[in-house]
Amino acid sequence: MYDAFDVGAFQYLVKPVDEQKFAEVFGRAAGQIASEAEQRKKKLVIQYGGEGKAIPLNDIYYMESRNHNIILYLKDGNIEYYAKIGDLEEELAGQFYRIHRGYLINLFHMEGYDKTEVRMANGDKLNGLAGCHFAFHSKFCWEHDCRSGEWAADCKNRYGCFCAV
Repeated sequence: MYDAFDVGAFQYLVKPVDEQKFAEVFGRAAGQIASEAEQRKKKLVIQYGGEGKAIPLNDIYYMESRNHNIILYLKDGNIEYYAKIGDLEEELAGQFYRIHRGYLINLFHMEGYDKTEVRMANGDKLNGLAGCHFAFHSKFCWEHDCRSGEWAADCKNRYGCFCAV
């Protein structure tokens, strides 16, 4: 049973399977797949090198604000351009979260966190959670619905979250 989280199990159904429960779980699973597919299509359009450039949101690990510029940390390198992190925070709310005045992270690429840092899928560790750990923890758990109990074990195993356990 513990291996289920390694393969990304959505939910368990106990035999005999109730048809109504199956339909409910199947509908939620289909909705999640559709939502993830829709997220893959979304793009951030920036002005870079004198032209507009569309960057898929799923290609962005995180953003850093430095000297009135934004550095995008991407799957295939970095891009630096002029923008305000506050504007990006507002535009990308939901998939991205501001952990510090200088960092906006893509929650889909977060691998874990503790009271002081966030660990990203590309291996980077971002400091700056000390002042907002509780707010981040609450936001993260709300987004992943682990307070309902469905995600509790996964949340604990993957992120060290103890909100619903």
